[in-house]
Amino acid sequence: MMQRFLRRRTTVLALAVVALATIPLAATATAAHGRAATPAGAESAAGAKTEAISTPQSGAKWRDLLPLGVWEAEVETPGGTHTLSISFDRRGRACLKGGGGATGTGHWYPTGWKTFSYRIVEHFPSPDGTPQGHAEISDDATQSGGTYHAKGTSKVFDAAGNHVATFEGEANFVRVSTTDPGRICRN
Repeated sequence: MMQRFLRRRTTVLALAVVALATIPLAATATAAHGRAATPAGAESAAGAKTEAISTPQSGAKWRDLLPLGVWEAEVETPGGTHTLSISFDRRGRACLKGGGGATGTGHWYPTGWKTFSYRIVEHFPSPDGTPQGHAEISDDATQSGGTYHAKGTSKVFDAAGNHVATFEGEANFVRVSTTDPGRICRN
């Protein structure tokens, strides 16, 4: 009986070693083919810091290919010109901070080589903090290193939820930070 227990335990241990030995190969193959990989400096599932991932074609780092970080642009709206800050994190979360205390959250996702899209619901408060309405932002973007160009639509709704306007727009954003993109959501 003890021999059967040891044989079974040895088999399980051998399978675990084989599985663990193949994980780095799978991660390398995934990163080399441009699929989702943990960005440099981020913690992996095991808690270890990762190295920068370069693509064989260009030698570009993850920050040149993914929009992770905090971005800013001067945007013109019917209410005037405002500084708009948007952050994108590695889990696909997008956060926005605009003029007049406007804030928003949503998601982003890659759509191709150096391209991505995002959808954000931006809330407009009055000076006393009561909701005045919201906008549903839907943008497609093309990234070039530390800048990206966004083009899309914003559907504006009043406090009662009635659709009042749709705006088409474009903006050029500049990355201002690659660290702590969640700070936009917390502030």
